[in-house]
Amino acid sequence: MTVVGIVVRAEAERFEEVRARLAALDRVQLIELEEPGRIGLVLEAQGLKQAHDRLRGEIERTPGVLTAWPVQVHHDSDSESQNHHEVAASL
Repeated sequence: MTVVGIVVRAEAERFEEVRARLAALDRVQLIELEEPGRIGLVLEAQGLKQAHDRLRGEIERTPGVLTAWPVQVHHDSDSESQNHHEVAASL
């Protein structure tokens, strides 16, 4: 399992819409941040590749998201391919 902490910056005028869309995603937990226009997420995925794909795909491409960047990555299994370190570096 891979768990990624993510900070999302959203358009101010679409903040609540973005928040609702992200909250509806499977295996995503929202964390309230004190900084205006930012949302914290905890994303759970089966592995690093899936986490990367979800971050770069469904999270970054959510309408109203300006940017999303990982701030913490925890990967607790070495059962994936030996390239998992390369994927983590790209997160």
